[in-house]
Amino acid sequence: MDKLVMQQMLHRLEELPPLPTVAMTLLHKTLDTDGALEEITALVEVDQALALKVLALANSPVFRRYRKITSIKEAILLLGLNMLKSLVLSISVLDTLRFAQESWFPYGQHWKHSLACAFYAKNLGQRVERNLAEEAFVTGVLHDIGKVVLALCFPQEYQEVLGGAMSTASPLHQAERERFGFDHAMVGRWTLERWKLPPQLQEPIWLHHHALSALLQKPEPSYRLAAITALADRLCYTQGFAGINQGEPLPEQWWELFSLQAWEKEAILDGVQESVDQLSQPLRRKTFQRESSTRVLQRMTKELGKLHLSAEEERQRLQEKLSQLSLLREMGMALQNASSQVEVLEILGEYVLKGLQCRSVCCGLYLEEGRILEVEVRANGMGGIQKTSRIRSREEQAAQQPAGGNGGEMRLE
Repeated sequence: MDKLVMQQMLHRLEELPPLPTVAMTLLHKTLDTDGALEEITALVEVDQALALKVLALANSPVFRRYRKITSIKEAILLLGLNMLKSLVLSISVLDTLRFAQESWFPYGQHWKHSLACAFYAKNLGQRVERNLAEEAFVTGVLHDIGKVVLALCFPQEYQEVLGGAMSTASPLHQAERERFGFDHAMVGRWTLERWKLPPQLQEPIWLHHHALSALLQKPEPSYRLAAITALADRLCYTQGFAGINQGEPLPEQWWELFSLQAWEKEAILDGVQESVDQLSQPLRRKTFQRESSTRVLQRMTKELGKLHLSAEEERQRLQEKLSQLSLLREMGMALQNASSQVEVLEILGEYVLKGLQCRSVCCGLYLEEGRILEVEVRANGMGGIQKTSRIRSREEQAAQQPAGGNGGEMRLE
């Protein structure tokens, strides 16, 4: 290993921007079992770009349930705090590097490959190591983060390495070792160490190009995560998510090493293509040229504004329906306890007044012998309600209401 290259690598790692403060605060909050949902929701809503991505993930086919998720709180309840932590960590790392990326680097392809690997790793983890499924999502997203860092630290050299590996159809990590003395897996580990992320995430990223059979022989969770990530990575290349380089084939015996049945393979693939396409939309760009953080923030704010508007309209509509249903339920219970016709009309007037927010309601009930029972319910302007009742003859109402049989009327003001 060239000592000068190593020194340059380590020096440039120190120059990497830190992870966002919001992301680090969220990670601590989600690790705190006593963290209030409202507080975590508020933190996500502060970061508009992150909020958009949380909603996009919650509405992806891998997670969505029956209806569209339109609020951050709903999204967090659906995803769970562990998955939220995984998403925050993954997005923060990628976005931190994205603002500094080289214009030639095919970030869009890299992002789609990373997302696909994350979903495959999560689905695989749910079948072979359920307690590692959320961490598998993180290692899937970040497994190739070293490629982005190498492109930032050695732009010209890495472009040449990538082109050479593509032209000779050789594994990229081998070409990296030949040129630099280290590969993107090792650089990924150093990068996560620089950001003080936990070792259980550093190790799988470093190990994901090791032999699968050797990884599965180790009982430690980091080796199991590395094995899951390795299979998910190879699976990407067979499903059209090659990323920035030609990958290695997926040997059939790898499935056998995990003791997976044919139907389980199909379940691991299910919904990933659509989820990747959907989650990529908030990040899709027409070109892969460098953008200023201000311009990116403006664009993301505009997109989130559209989403927030529709979400707010939906929230208000649902709130109105809930209020109406609550009033109807209360009115029904009150009517069951009514002991007279006057009380029935008073209850009807009171709840119509509340539901329609008018100033007064007059209810009438036609009685026998040409009489009318009238009850007026009026808001008194001080938050209270005044109720008056009287019985009048139909002749007194002749100008306003034609005669008829038993029935009723209601006037609103």
